[in-house]
Amino acid sequence: TAPPSIPSVLGTGGIEWAAIAAGSLAFLIPVVIVTFALRRHLLRGVTFGAIRQG
Repeated sequence: TAPPSIPSVLGTGGIEWAAIAAGSLAFLIPVVIVTFALRRHLLRGVTFGAIRQG
């Protein structure tokens, strides 16, 4: 998970922003892939809850 890895990005010269950006991207990519894979089901659930039946 992300919180235990936070101290590892504190280098001797300060915060290693490249490592933070790479880590953020690594956490973001699976979320985007799952969202695109399930978007049809997600939209169906949202619209089903918003549209009143009958």
